[in-house]
Amino acid sequence: MRAHCSSWRIATAGLALGICLLVVPSRDRAADDEKDVRDEVLRIADLIARNDGDGARKRAKTLPADLDPEDVMSVLSPRKRKGGGVGLGPKPGEITPDGIEQKVQVLAEKKRLTQKALDKQAQALERAGYIAAAAALAVQDRPPVRGTKARKDWKKWAGDMHEAARDFAAAAKAKNPARVKNAATKLKDSCIRCHQGFRDLAIAESIQNLKHEDPFIRSNAARSLGLTGSAQDAGVIPHLIQALDDKDKEVRRSAAESLAKLAVGSLRDLGLYKTNFPVVNASLRDADNDIRFWFTFKLKRVPPDTRKLIPVLVEALKHPDDDLRARAADLLGCLGPEAKTAAAALGERLQDASLDVRRAAAGALLRIRADGAIPALVASLGDKDPIMRGRAGVALARMGKTAVPALAEALKGKDRYARAAAVYALGRIGADARPAVPALLDMLKGKDPYLRAVAASALKKIDPKAAAGAGIE
Repeated sequence: MRAHCSSWRIATAGLALGICLLVVPSRDRAADDEKDVRDEVLRIADLIARNDGDGARKRAKTLPADLDPEDVMSVLSPRKRKGGGVGLGPKPGEITPDGIEQKVQVLAEKKRLTQKALDKQAQALERAGYIAAAAALAVQDRPPVRGTKARKDWKKWAGDMHEAARDFAAAAKAKNPARVKNAATKLKDSCIRCHQGFRDLAIAESIQNLKHEDPFIRSNAARSLGLTGSAQDAGVIPHLIQALDDKDKEVRRSAAESLAKLAVGSLRDLGLYKTNFPVVNASLRDADNDIRFWFTFKLKRVPPDTRKLIPVLVEALKHPDDDLRARAADLLGCLGPEAKTAAAALGERLQDASLDVRRAAAGALLRIRADGAIPALVASLGDKDPIMRGRAGVALARMGKTAVPALAEALKGKDRYARAAAVYALGRIGADARPAVPALLDMLKGKDPYLRAVAASALKKIDPKAAAGAGIE
């Protein structure tokens, strides 16, 4: 192999024949290298077509020891104008789909070909079978993982694919629609077994590499698990959680990123909040901003166990980092009314020196709707930032009549913008804000034309009769 396994990234080919999980080097492959590999596979296919099995095996053994399996399997991918796979038939697009892997999948999953269609495609399909068999033979002795069992399993899976591909070629040559469909199904299934089996081996190797002394190897292993594993794979989640406590921040970052990917929208799926919450707590407060990002991004999608998360986020509101305080406030807002116990702490952040934190706190209180935050929100109506004033006003409006007394009192203040924001909130509350009508009528007598206008607009929404009596049309 041309590089240590730990420095390789994990990738999967997309469809039936190409879905075997491959470990491939991270460097870009040159076009001429790909062509050389393809030409070699086609030569091996020619030998198989002439029923020269020994010659085909000998030719396969002469291929470079560090041959990239993905380069080999790429011959099965769809044909393109530049690059891509071999395709089916001499003319591009003559047979669709124009890729061996996709064609086999279609033949296996859909209705079998009519005799007329098979007669037309038989030669191309037979050739496709030989090419698939050649690809399997080319990688059979080049497993991209270490270990005796892994190499043995890889050889068996490649051998099964080789035999299934030869059966497919024979069925196409016989021009028997039923045999072609059965052979296509067998070929597809052999590769699915290869995919699942080798995927398990790749996961096991990555888990083992999480314990390696080299942090670069540990980081790559953690990242690979995010690409190949799932939340249901035994051992993946616990080992990634352990990696969150790694001394190296790149390892922690890779583990956090992989956990976020595996969560599929919610870290609750991983059970992190029940058995490993202290680790999540530490990750949310990690010194590295990227690590915090991956957790906060996913936590934001679906509320987790709020009883355990709220205290952590409330504590994070005191963190010296502006970004983390803002993220903590935002996440508390995502929890909605269940986070009412955090209202007081969020109210304090409405006076934060950071505008982003103040906005996040106001937005959170808007969603939480906690009566205890009314005084702090009323105070924020005078914030210099118009977005802050707007969010505070909307938050108070959503609280309804419970916020009316405080809003009516705010109308008596001296700050023009705070008074206008209070009027706006009362107008949104509507009829339930009638106790504030006297204060609004007083504003109509003021000298400020802007305040008179907003008061008039609010009165029409709150008490149309009172508005009409004051001459407001």
